[in-house]
Amino acid sequence: MGWKLDRIATREAIRSKRFKCRRSRMGMKGDEHLAGIDKSNRRHEIYMRARGMCQACPVPHFVSWERGEWDHHPISGLGKPDNLSNGRWVCRASHRLKHVHPKFGVQSSNEKRHHE
Repeated sequence: MGWKLDRIATREAIRSKRFKCRRSRMGMKGDEHLAGIDKSNRRHEIYMRARGMCQACPVPHFVSWERGEWDHHPISGLGKPDNLSNGRWVCRASHRLKHVHPKFGVQSSNEKRHHE
């Protein structure tokens, strides 16, 4: 089915000041998709709830605000909503293990030959 916008809930969240950014949205299943200051505030809530501790590594360790990242869990049919219950505070190393990132920069000689 996929994600569906709930226009009425979104308008109410903006009107009631629950959302401060007009680009934030509510989904039909109560899922939040945040933008701007709302997204920044949620990141802070996740950090404070975790007390700065990595919630992914087997050995708990402190991860500063500058070095930590907000990890989302995919939820079937909703993507990765920004609800507080769907987030955890993690270190960069554990987050990189979860996501594959291409490496940009200088190509190796093998890569150069492959593209010629």
